Amino acid sequence: MEIYIFKLLEIFQYVLLAFVISFLISEFLNNYIFTYIMNNKNFIYFKVAFYLFLLSTVYYLILKFIPKIPFVLEPIAEKFGYQTSFKNENIRGTQLGIGFIFFSQQNKFKELMEYVL
Repeated sequence: MEIYIFKLLEIFQYVLLAFVISFLISEFLNNYIFTYIMNNKNFIYFKVAFYLFLLSTVYYLILKFIPKIPFVLEPIAEKFGYQTSFKNENIRGTQLGIGFIFFSQQNKFKELMEYVL
């Protein structure tokens, strides 16, 4: 039973970290990168491709670096026989945290997509 509690706590740690970092990055992207919609259709498609490249790069970097942060309760969890990130709890938590906030906060990108479609 203790192992499942530690598993949930580990996933929650990574969800929380990814959520906070994704929120800060998405605020930056919305306020400074995704500025306004241009009327030139050719430029719009280039802009969409650039934004997709930027979003996928940021997603990749978040997913690469957050799981490397150690579980804060690792010393206690080891006493109960729990192995941290044995079944990729760190990656699952990070993906959940990113999914909850990162792509839902891209308001300017959504406006751009609605304009293109």
